[in-house]
Amino acid sequence: MQPIQLPRKGATVTDGVRRRRLRRPRWARQIAVAVAVLLLTSPLALPAQALPRLDGPLPPPSCLDRTVVNSMSVNRRSTLGSTALDRVRFSWNITKGCADLELWVAGRFVAGVGSMDVSVTTSRRLTVRASIPGCCSTTFNGPFVLAGRFIHYAERADGSLGTGQPRPSSGSATTDAAARDVLESMRPSYRAAYNGKRVEIHVLPPGHSFSELPPWDETDRPSEAGGLGHSSENAVLDEHGWWGPGASVHSVGIGAGSGSYAVTHELGHAVLLHAGQNVDLETRTAFGRRRSLTPTPEFVGCASGDDYGATNYHEYWAEGTAALFDLGVPCPISQGPQPDPDQYTREYLAATDLALDRALRRVFDV
Repeated sequence: MQPIQLPRKGATVTDGVRRRRLRRPRWARQIAVAVAVLLLTSPLALPAQALPRLDGPLPPPSCLDRTVVNSMSVNRRSTLGSTALDRVRFSWNITKGCADLELWVAGRFVAGVGSMDVSVTTSRRLTVRASIPGCCSTTFNGPFVLAGRFIHYAERADGSLGTGQPRPSSGSATTDAAARDVLESMRPSYRAAYNGKRVEIHVLPPGHSFSELPPWDETDRPSEAGGLGHSSENAVLDEHGWWGPGASVHSVGIGAGSGSYAVTHELGHAVLLHAGQNVDLETRTAFGRRRSLTPTPEFVGCASGDDYGATNYHEYWAEGTAALFDLGVPCPISQGPQPDPDQYTREYLAATDLALDRALRRVFDV
């Protein structure tokens, strides 16, 4: 038997019985792996261009903390009915806590107090970025703006619809005001569901159906699309159901000459579609419980006849929306006598269906 000698790394030891390769203990291998990971993730291992360039000493940690946002506001929370398509006036008042603090709005350097017309082609949150050159930055989140537009259609000589033309207004001050009331009254958490989307209200000439518009006229459409509407004097929905032209746009259709009731009712549908599972379940449950009562109770809504809200829980919600916004209009599109001409009022809603009133007020701040 040969004497054992201290081997070099990777050498073998022979004891006359077997040959084996020396291995480091497990704990030693684990330590080596940890050290390698630390070295690879250390800032020293990053490329030079990934490191912040420091032109001078870092500001004290309290510097940014002393920056105070006094106010951040917009002249409207949606672009429906505005004087310019998809633009809002954004204003801010920020007290700088750092001498070299720079403020940026929409990619432009701005003063601590100011305002700017900002394009909002899709719904988004307006922000102010504060940065210290060569050091650090932070973002102050301002109000959420919901982009919206009206799309107008003209009838061609052959009776078909021409290409839709986007406009900021419906042409009716009453309709514009009603649309703004619905969209701007949504509580922030529900309005944020439209982030990255745009609401479009398609205004159709009399005698035309919503399903004439692409892609409502297609057989196969993407399941993530959403939209609904009525046209002219008849409550006509798309024959395939509630769909719209893509995930980034939510569309509603109304007839030319429609007033506050039509746009409020149809936007009510749109809001419920994006209000989330909790609100949807609460509305569905309230509707089911009311339908099960004996004798059958009064329902809010009388379009196309009394108790239109009893049709299904979507109409139940949309008719309730028209009442919540206190339109005070007679029963629209009603056939025959109108037993309750003042159903579209908050007083009638609260007195008739407290559960629906509560569900609506969860979403709308009115």
